Amino acid sequence: MIRGIGGRPYIGLDDYLDVNGFKKLHPEICKGFALARNYAKEGTWMEPGFKVSDMSYTLNWKPIFLAFAEYQALPDDDPIKIQGAEIFPKDFKNYQQRNLFTRYLKGALGANDPYIYYFLWEEGDWNERNAERKPTEEAKYFPGVVKWVEELVAKNVITQIGRVIFFHCDHDGKAFEHRDLDGSKGTDQDFSPHNNEFIHIRYRTKR
Repeated sequence: MIRGIGGRPYIGLDDYLDVNGFKKLHPEICKGFALARNYAKEGTWMEPGFKVSDMSYTLNWKPIFLAFAEYQALPDDDPIKIQGAEIFPKDFKNYQQRNLFTRYLKGALGANDPYIYYFLWEEGDWNERNAERKPTEEAKYFPGVVKWVEELVAKNVITQIGRVIFFHCDHDGKAFEHRDLDGSKGTDQDFSPHNNEFIHIRYRTKR
């Protein structure tokens, strides 16, 4: 929760979000991460929505999207390009193909990937940010979390469910600073108006 003067919350959400109930789901979530690993999406392929030089911190590691640009710029006779061509994704929407190539970029070009993603409600189309999503196959490994999210609709906290994601970050990972832009308008946006927003839940800072 964001807190201000005297440690008091700017906006008290305790009446709307059952954070204590969510904390109790931690063992289930950890088990789900283990069982659903084959469904996880890898690779920070998105660009930040601004120049890397404008980040609030010094980017001293290479995100996947920069490594991919480096790969594409290689001449066709470069050994890295030749080997990569054999596993280059034929369909970038196929996360298994994309995961495989992500691992190649990490090894061949020194890319770093701070976290992997578990989608409990489908990723959908970034050009339709407000669209309602459907549960994914891997959601079956997180039954308590699914029920917790669905109760937000039942309690009229939210009107519908969009993307629901776990960002799984290792202990030495650093979250990738970015802007959530309206994909239909491209990346050159000074302001991206939208009437929906994430609910970020991070009840602990350890692992």
